[in-house]
Amino acid sequence: MKTSRNFRKFLLFSSFTTGVLLVLTQAALAGYFEQLSAEEQDLIRKGAQVARLQSVPGDPWPQYTIYQKVNNATPFESTAVFYDFDRHHEYFPGIVSSRVTETLPGGHLAVSYSVKLMGQSDDTVVKESIQKVENSYRVDWKLASSRMAQQTDGFAVFEPLGNAGESTLIVYSTLIVPKSSVPSFILSLFKKVVENEIRGSVTALAGRIRGLKSDSNSSTDPSRAALLTQEQDQLNRYMSTL
Repeated sequence: MKTSRNFRKFLLFSSFTTGVLLVLTQAALAGYFEQLSAEEQDLIRKGAQVARLQSVPGDPWPQYTIYQKVNNATPFESTAVFYDFDRHHEYFPGIVSSRVTETLPGGHLAVSYSVKLMGQSDDTVVKESIQKVENSYRVDWKLASSRMAQQTDGFAVFEPLGNAGESTLIVYSTLIVPKSSVPSFILSLFKKVVENEIRGSVTALAGRIRGLKSDSNSSTDPSRAALLTQEQDQLNRYMSTL
């Protein structure tokens, strides 16, 4: 695929900051489950979703961080499903289409999304990157362009949960900063809808992982049964360029 000049600039900046942030990233991957309260951990073990909302000065919306367990799926399997961006529109709420438009060594991708929320449509481009620390994976994204958002940055962490790491904790965090041109009445309507969409996205992702894991073991549809393996092979190819 053809590489844009802006994407190359983004990668140069990412390469510069990677070394600076490596220690912080390793610390951030050192156990999200242990950072939760005993009550929250108990909810996670029972399969409930835990949400934390952190206010950001000057931002009308908080940073949303959602925690959810996926049983009987490893962090690698879970990450492979999420990193198949071309299929995000098949299960994420509000996404009409999704397509990887640029790819370069180092696991860096540009993904174009067409989204629709409460009748409002937007075409966005998001830069994605991936890191692995021990048995956990972290995917970071940064907004490159959008008609309605000034910033839609975040990350997803997939860390082993359970004595044998047979299950996965998903940590999905995103910060949205709408453009000043977006009318205030739309912002007030969107705020609760966006929170529900983010919660729904994590629920949908967990359901997708569970479904593909089940299909890989028992589906009568050969193409469906092979999809998880294909996604793992694809992730291995990306990881080999790191």
